Parts: sequence; C-alpha cells; structure tokens
Amino acid sequence: LAVWRSHPQLALAQLYDRDEQALRLWDAAGDPRFIGLCATDAHGRFDLGTNLSMWEIAIDTPLPEPLEQRSAALLDAITLGRFYCVAALFGRPRFEFYARQNDGSRAHAGDTVALAAVQELVIEGPKAADPVTLVLLRNGEPVVRSRGDELRYASPSPGSYRVEVHVQL
Repeated sequence: LAVWRSHPQLALAQLYDRDEQALRLWDAAGDPRFIGLCATDAHGRFDLGTNLSMWEIAIDTPLPEPLEQRSAALLDAITLGRFYCVAALFGRPRFEFYARQNDGSRAHAGDTVALAAVQELVIEGPKAADPVTLVLLRNGEPVVRSRGDELRYASPSPGSYRVEVHVQL
C-alpha cells in the first residue's frame, strides 16, 4: 500500500494472484476451439480505468492493413488462440512461442501439429536487464524451466503446451 500513491499499477500487481482454478480448466480443455482471455476480476474494488489497464492481449499474428478487415482478423486470432496475455506494467515485451518442424517451418500458438513433424518447441522470451524465468507446461504440468530469454525443448511428448514468463518484482 505504501507504493499506491507513486505507482498504483505496481501496487495492484502485487495484490493479484494466479487463478489456479481457471488455469486447470484451461489446461484440461482438449478442444482447440476452447479459448481464454486475460483480465482482472476485481468487481469494482479498484478504479475501473486502473484495473482495465493492468492486462493486455497481444495478438500473435500480423493484421491486415485495411481497417475494415481488422475486426474479422482479430476475432480469428482470438478464436484460433493466436494471442498471449501481458501484464501492462512491463510494457509490450517481445515474446514468441512456436514449434520448429522437421521441414524448417514454424507452427505457432493455436496450431495443431502432428508429433512426428515437431523437431523442438522454442520460446523466445523478452530481453530484460534482470533475467526472466521461462516455464514450459504440458497439460498444466511444468516440464522445463529456464532462466534467460530463450528455451528450447527437443522431441516433445504429445500434449497441450503453454508458456509462462515469470518476472521478479
């Protein structure tokens, strides 16, 4: 609370906790059409503007130039799971998660890929002064973690993968 006056976002970020129930639901969903969004659930306990500015959805696919095509492209990106959530406190860090396939191509978030086609999973995390911790989860369970801005996981087992980037406040 001592930080509230000088930096309300930092103070709020320290109050939020992981929603383990929502993450278990997300990890258990085998249907690729099951999507999630990131947000806070404070129900008016804090100023709405400050609360809404805490999390952003970063779209992980190029958007078309013509403005009239962007709405449909945004809906497609969210429906296909081509997005990730960012704590706005940290700006817009660069982040990429993909499967490098045997033919050299990449499969991105939201894609379903045959196991035999995957050479490795790659996480390219944000470049930061203090190293971040990258955590790769398969079906909700951590399989590997790395301190730094890159993680490579060769010959992954079948499953549904997601990434968490942990930053020390």
